Amino acid sequence: MLGDMFDTPEDILGGVSNAQILNVQQRRPKNCASFMELPQLRREENGFVGLKNQGATCYLNSLIQSLFMSPEFRNAIYQLPLCDEDISKKSGFVDSQSKQKLLLGFQKLFGQMQSLDISSISTEELTSSFGWEANQSFQQQDIQEANRVIFDVLERALFGTAVQIDPTSFYKGTIVNHITCTECQVPREREENFYDLMLQVENISCVEESFMAFITPELLNESNQLFCEICNKKCDTLKGQKIRKFPDILTLSLNRFTFDYDKLERVKLNQKYEFGLEFNIAPFLENSDIDDSSDEYNYELFTVLIHRGSAHGGHYHTYIRDFLGEGNWEEKMKQYSQEREKREQEQKEKLEQQQQEELEKKQKEEQIKQQKQIEQQEQQKKDQDEELQDVDESNLSAQEKKDLKKKQKQQKKQQNQKSQPIKNDKKKQNEEKQNEKKKNFVAEEYEFDDQDFPRMFTNSDLAKNWYNFNDSQVKSINVNRLQKQYGGSGSENAYILIYRKKTLAKNIPNPSLPKYIEKLIQEENQKLQQERQIYEEASRHIEVYVDSHAVFQDISYTYINGYDFEKSSQLLRIKTDCTFKQLIQNISETTQISLENLAILELYEHPNKYVQTVRLIDVSNSDQTLEQAEVSHFSCWVYYDKSKHQEILDRLKPHIGQDQIPLKLNIICPGKSFSILAFSQDKLIDLKIQMQELTNIPENEQYLQNEDLQHINDSLEKEEMTLNQLKIQNDYDIIIKQIDHSHQQENQQNPSQQGKTAQLSEYQQAQLQGLVSILVENSDEPGVKRFFIDYKQLDLQKLLAFIKEKFSIEQTSLRRLRNLENKQIYFKDEYSKSLEELGFQEGGTRLLLERGEIPVSGNIPIKIKNSSKHKVAETQNMIEVLIQDDQSLHQLKCQACTTLKLDPEQHKLYKTDWMEEPIQLITNENQLIRNMNFKQQEVLVLRDNESPIDKEFEKFSIYHTINGSSEDTKYVGDLKIKKDELIQDLKNTILAMPYFLNLNKESGENNTACLRVRDMRKDGLFGQIYRKNDKKISGYNYSTNNIAVQQLSKPDNLEEDDLSLILRKRNCKAKTYEGNTEFIYKSSKKPTVDELKQQIGTSLGLADMNQFEIVKYFPYEFCWKVISNKEYDNLKETKKKQDQKSHKKNKDGKKQEQSEQKKDDKQSDVEQNLKKAPYLLKDGDIIGYVLLEEKEENDDYQTENDQKMKLWFEEEKRQKRQISTSKSKQEQHGFTINLDF
Repeated sequence: MLGDMFDTPEDILGGVSNAQILNVQQRRPKNCASFMELPQLRREENGFVGLKNQGATCYLNSLIQSLFMSPEFRNAIYQLPLCDEDISKKSGFVDSQSKQKLLLGFQKLFGQMQSLDISSISTEELTSSFGWEANQSFQQQDIQEANRVIFDVLERALFGTAVQIDPTSFYKGTIVNHITCTECQVPREREENFYDLMLQVENISCVEESFMAFITPELLNESNQLFCEICNKKCDTLKGQKIRKFPDILTLSLNRFTFDYDKLERVKLNQKYEFGLEFNIAPFLENSDIDDSSDEYNYELFTVLIHRGSAHGGHYHTYIRDFLGEGNWEEKMKQYSQEREKREQEQKEKLEQQQQEELEKKQKEEQIKQQKQIEQQEQQKKDQDEELQDVDESNLSAQEKKDLKKKQKQQKKQQNQKSQPIKNDKKKQNEEKQNEKKKNFVAEEYEFDDQDFPRMFTNSDLAKNWYNFNDSQVKSINVNRLQKQYGGSGSENAYILIYRKKTLAKNIPNPSLPKYIEKLIQEENQKLQQERQIYEEASRHIEVYVDSHAVFQDISYTYINGYDFEKSSQLLRIKTDCTFKQLIQNISETTQISLENLAILELYEHPNKYVQTVRLIDVSNSDQTLEQAEVSHFSCWVYYDKSKHQEILDRLKPHIGQDQIPLKLNIICPGKSFSILAFSQDKLIDLKIQMQELTNIPENEQYLQNEDLQHINDSLEKEEMTLNQLKIQNDYDIIIKQIDHSHQQENQQNPSQQGKTAQLSEYQQAQLQGLVSILVENSDEPGVKRFFIDYKQLDLQKLLAFIKEKFSIEQTSLRRLRNLENKQIYFKDEYSKSLEELGFQEGGTRLLLERGEIPVSGNIPIKIKNSSKHKVAETQNMIEVLIQDDQSLHQLKCQACTTLKLDPEQHKLYKTDWMEEPIQLITNENQLIRNMNFKQQEVLVLRDNESPIDKEFEKFSIYHTINGSSEDTKYVGDLKIKKDELIQDLKNTILAMPYFLNLNKESGENNTACLRVRDMRKDGLFGQIYRKNDKKISGYNYSTNNIAVQQLSKPDNLEEDDLSLILRKRNCKAKTYEGNTEFIYKSSKKPTVDELKQQIGTSLGLADMNQFEIVKYFPYEFCWKVISNKEYDNLKETKKKQDQKSHKKNKDGKKQEQSEQKKDDKQSDVEQNLKKAPYLLKDGDIIGYVLLEEKEENDDYQTENDQKMKLWFEEEKRQKRQISTSKSKQEQHGFTINLDF
């Protein structure tokens, strides 16, 4: 809305505060490709691509590169059959959209990393599949935590699928948590899978020591003893972990963070910690007495994930070995060595040159310094001699003469001391230190290249094919550089180590893209190639416009009125390597001006509509190419005949040049304001002379201020500076005042003011202090205007008149002002107040000039948008109603309807959004205006009752069930219905759906009385029944927008308290539940166990309630709980004990104690109500019944499937708790993948 009104010079210059105005010129289009998007760079020669950092995703980029470079993992991802022949056709391999999106995100990203012809790839599509919010890409997380979350999510995404190669299986190992009694030696064990092992680093020197610490058990003795069931007593116990199975790809997370209890903060351990290229796991397996020479137990280093920084943040990158040999490492290492030698030689030469220059500079400065000291001393001596000579000794006493000679002697001694050169020791030390740093400079990337790897390794191939993946950059590196990540100095060191089983090298898969991904990549590569070709062709051409000088007004530096050079001029498309010769010859022939008399002026129109005279093309130097001459794209060339227009060319000559930018300056002076043309290289004194002619204020009496009221010409030196140097840009506001002559004379008499421009008088300073800027928008036109006003001299009424005048609006027109900062409108009694009283003195107040009457205090102007289909032709689409704030919304509606000639009973009011579109129905029209906070610029919409908005509707998905079971539902379509409609209306709408019309046409049924509609819960089971036909849809709290519909054989006459339950019989031998029978429980207000059991027994033909037990299924706990009176007895006993405890604590006197006891006894009675805790009986619940004569011994009424689901669910929760550990303040929320499965 405000355009570039608040652009700073730094914004205009691209963020460089000290840039010259020429930088703006350099942003002009260079060629035909300047307005095109730069095509993405091609893939690096080493064969690998980088990953773009989205903000703080370096940790994720490093992890993804590691997974991609694992051939087994990449191949397994490719083998997932997610789509058919085309990527848009899902195969149905996974059962949810979120799983499909996640797994396909990995496939597409890996495919692009393998074959897409670009240098770096965005991970935004993958992180979008994580369900991330926009800010999550700017939150750095811990890479160890991210690794665990990704593997956990992949495992869950592939759970239950027919996956052939599970990509997570290569990383999955098994550990055993055990506690072993030292007396009976009987262990208790619990197996657990892992994707990474956390190794301790503190006070440990290498990986092997960490593993020994990992498997060494802890002795729990003395007060920490555990109870042994075998020994039937507390015993010393060994507690620890054993590694039962190492994965094929072993991930080792190094615990480099700890808590410093002295500093009370989390710190990073940067100590030295060694690791080798090879690692034998045999000594650390549960069964360690094995042949450790087998390759089965030998692992080779594959990845080093690196962290640089502190415990509170930093940067991640990774070293990875290319096991597939996809890159050309050897060739790149040759280039790397040559580049290193070249850079070292350049650095050496540069350093020698700098040292020589610094030495010469230092010698020259020392000479100048000594010369200045000598001159100063001579001048000082001369002044002192003159001072002493001026003393008339004839009038001095003997003592005074003696003192004078003593003083002269002391001054002479001081002069001799000062004549010695003074050395700046501090400066010299700094220079020496700087030179020492340059001498000892060693590029970080070459630091370890000449050092041997400190650990032995048998496989020489392990020293090859190492790369540094650092976000969008991928570089070949020497294996010796890995030792840098041992740590010990600095904050960069290894954080995760990944080893591969040596035997994997014998059968490394060659990952091939799925056909649908390959097809996608081919299409993307073709598109990229076309974009590059188009861009390269465009970059070799420029287009210029050629026309007569008559189109350029050389006085005002603008084109003639209405001139459009793009339509009127001759357009020439020229290659940039073309010389001027042919072009000038062509123009000469076309214009019939001889080459001797032909002058061509290059012009460029700026956004301010002023035209810059960039250069006068020298016809004599026609061998120069357009590229060499830096001719800009879309420039305009006008031609002159020197024999006729030499005078014009001479007048233009001072302002011809690439740095001569034409500027529009806004001049504000007492009583008027206007704009002038100036040039960026004009001096301030030239501008002042120009303003003298326009304002009649002599240049030596001008006091200039910028838009921030800062003094511009506060020194004589600035008057010789250019506008560019003073950072005076286009559309700059300059305030000019005249200096008081009397004050100027005072300054001239005051020696301290010499060398400075005169200041304002006190009166003018006081005037200037009242000057502030305001920003005004006019509701009738776009844009914003800025005005300078004197808040001390104006009230709001005068300001309104001033603004009307500036916008050329009749003073009699109804207009009012609104403060846009708080959206408040000004009332009539506020227009007589001064602007100072209204808070204008700070400046920058934003106002809106809008149509309408000025309201009196207490009246609220509210706009009513007429959207009624009964709209009367002669009425307006928008009206304004002034209404007292103690009136109601209904009165507002009636007042609006009277103006619009509409029936208020047939219309409703709606709140609106910022687009003035209705979003919410106002249901309570009895509310007072003052309670609606309508003092802001409020717009309400008036609509007829027959035209509801979308938000008044609810959309339901309809499912049909024949036998009332959730297992036989069928989706039949969606419907939309108003939320305030009745359940009866919902049933009628359902029966009008095509599916039910066809169904009932065959059966002859079409009766809403026999139609049962009910809620479908998130788990797919049936919920509450919508039984009250006269109740509004919005009156029910439905868990989802899915509705199950069942057509009954007779009317569904359920009472309010009746519950529809599902009865299933317990198969005690199979430990399952069978059947699916609906049971209508005629419940009382407070149903009891005996009441429910009796009715179930009656329905089953069981007269004796002791013949069976009933249980209820709790789907979210995966368990069946017995419904019995015993449960309530237990609750009663528990509550009684709690009440007695509370009573003992709070007793106060015998009488009160007796009274409290009676009260406690009464409260301890737990009233049975199956609809409340602990059973929470409701529609759709599954009730199992167990015939006691069939019951197996120790039958707990659970099922095998429920037990599995419960274990799976608990494992899920445990893993989530494990990976939710926050690492630092930046990581409080942790790495998350928000998926709905």
